[in-house]
Amino acid sequence: MNGRIYSSGTIILFFSLFANVFFSRHALYAEQGAYVFSTSVSVGFLYGQSEEIVYKNSAGDYLSQLLWDMKPLFYYGYALNFERSKPLRQAGFFTNLSVKYGAPSNTGVMEDRDWQDKRDHRLTNFSRHDNFTETMLLFNFKAGCSFPVFRVVALKVYGLLSFMDFSWDSFNGYAQYVPDPDNDKLYDGEWSDSIPKEYFTGRIITYDQTWIVFGAGFSLTLPVALPPGVLEVGLSFDISPFIRGVGIDNHWLRSLQFNDYLSGGVFLEPGLFVDFSFRRRIALALSTSWRLLLNTLGDTYIYSKFQDSQYLERVNLNSGGAGLSFFDAGLSISITL
Repeated sequence: MNGRIYSSGTIILFFSLFANVFFSRHALYAEQGAYVFSTSVSVGFLYGQSEEIVYKNSAGDYLSQLLWDMKPLFYYGYALNFERSKPLRQAGFFTNLSVKYGAPSNTGVMEDRDWQDKRDHRLTNFSRHDNFTETMLLFNFKAGCSFPVFRVVALKVYGLLSFMDFSWDSFNGYAQYVPDPDNDKLYDGEWSDSIPKEYFTGRIITYDQTWIVFGAGFSLTLPVALPPGVLEVGLSFDISPFIRGVGIDNHWLRSLQFNDYLSGGVFLEPGLFVDFSFRRRIALALSTSWRLLLNTLGDTYIYSKFQDSQYLERVNLNSGGAGLSFFDAGLSISITL
């Protein structure tokens, strides 16, 4: 999955086809001027991290945890929107489709922790490496209905589909290992910063994480006339327990691959936005949100890799987990057609 490239031309072509087939069809059945179609471009950044988990037991104790930084990860994006031209006057249908693509870059560090003490849940191994984000794709589609509330606030209720795809590479860095307490009583299994460091160069671990989420949400928008335009302030909240994910971890120094097939958990995304439109044609918007995905669980398939071949060694049931948490801030400009 590493090295995947999503070209801007392909994305724009997809948007054009989608707009012609989907949005135009609905416009044909709407009264003249009742609905408007807009398109936008955006830039922004994510700030957070992804979490990769190996569980030790059914009680939820960690055997291993890897944290992959995106601090920050810059992106650019596109969006299409179809909605009522005057949502405070009448209820109606709306759709929104957006895609964001991350710029490959160094985005912080990757930290790997292990708790391999068999007697107590103690930290035994720690490593820290440079982290490079290879790919980031966020695709969101929302469709639902908008309702005027006392002709003051526009309420939208919708279903959503979210697709997320990430890949990271870790390089160089160091590792620290607590000596086996059965053979060396110096540390007696206790972690200490004074443990000698083993340094590495080159690629260490790569990790791909892909998610698909089906959920629901709502938003509230308050428009205020501020000549020569309209200022809109709003909030949104998305939620879902319907999550599917795949995590692929390659340990290059050990010639091992770990494939996690995940489900369950919870997805949450509260957001705020401020939009200022000039004469209803051009609008500038600032948006912020916090996306959280946690408590997923699944089976892990472990493969040994030899040259161009790989062999299934074993399957660990309900031992894999993953999560995601990041702050998203973006600035966009849109044009109403």
